[in-house]
Amino acid sequence: MVTGAIGLFSCCCCLALPLPVAAIITGGLGLSKINQEPGRLKGKELAYIGIGLGILAVLVTIAMVIINMVSGHGTMQPAWRQFK
Repeated sequence: MVTGAIGLFSCCCCLALPLPVAAIITGGLGLSKINQEPGRLKGKELAYIGIGLGILAVLVTIAMVIINMVSGHGTMQPAWRQFK
């Protein structure tokens, strides 16, 4: 859950995809362990929240990349064209 929340707020830096992916993976692993031992382990809600935040962060990151590319700020121009 923590990596999903951090990933959601770091959509514009280098941690935009690794943290949400880690949230999705660890949430899934947590759910599988909880389902194997339902009486002993708890936290199913937190695992679902982590997965949800991870998915939301990935979607927001993809949307930001698309918006950046459509607006023209994501294009790579040669250095000599930037000063004209």
